[in-house]
Amino acid sequence: MPLPRRAGLILEKLVTDRTGEKGDRDLLVALGLLMTASLDDVLELDSTYRALAPELRYAARSNLTILSLMAPRPGMPDPRPERARIVDLLRRLESGEADLP
Repeated sequence: MPLPRRAGLILEKLVTDRTGEKGDRDLLVALGLLMTASLDDVLELDSTYRALAPELRYAARSNLTILSLMAPRPGMPDPRPERARIVDLLRRLESGEADLP
């Protein structure tokens, strides 16, 4: 049975509109996936992100911003030591936004 690729799982968590505890946990799951992502995974994420509709790209960037500001939750990855990784991804995604229609 084929499994979703890491890049797709990360993006799914970043564009899904959830609020409250469930939304926070989804973002922390995306962080856990990002923490174990290879360079190839990040490049695929970037490529897949660029194919998304503008409103989904905006949602992904907004959720990355929220993730970069989150406090730790019990039993979930701690976002504080990973803030630089989150900011790097956000910058990568934002870098080509001016070139998109």
